[in-house]
Amino acid sequence: SRTVEAVVKGFNSTVFAYGQTGTGKTFTMEGKQDIQKRKEGAGEGPSKSSDVGVIPRIIHELFDRAKKKHGDEVKFSCSFV
Repeated sequence: SRTVEAVVKGFNSTVFAYGQTGTGKTFTMEGKQDIQKRKEGAGEGPSKSSDVGVIPRIIHELFDRAKKKHGDEVKFSCSFV
């Protein structure tokens, strides 16, 4: 994604979700929690399933791209509000 590519190049980035209560912001950003726990327990990254949220997809892609570009010497800073 363009967001991940910009971060790998050193730019700051924000992913922001807003909207009315009960419209699916948390589900969109995080995905199904049972899917994440199952994948993490299996030592696999997020799948391309529609049940995986934006945050796990971006984190997985970010670490994959950074490792390919910079190896194991990468430092990230992240905040979640």
